[in-house]
Amino acid sequence: MTTFAVGLLLLDGVLLLIAAFWARNWLLGILGCAFILLAGVVILYWRRYQRALEDVMRARDALKAEAQELRRLIQERKDG
Repeated sequence: MTTFAVGLLLLDGVLLLIAAFWARNWLLGILGCAFILLAGVVILYWRRYQRALEDVMRARDALKAEAQELRRLIQERKDG
């Protein structure tokens, strides 16, 4: 979905820049640049989201290992 959004924003930005050049309209050029910048913002936030997701996965794995260690200790106490 992110790739689609970035592609669409880039396409719109480039097409607006071409239209601005052809029509000699600076407002279209500003809009085209804004769309291209927004595509960059989407990419930056997507990378930030991926890093946060990796942090959550690492924390989940650490919690799982801790729970297994607690189960092992409880089992040893029951047996001993």
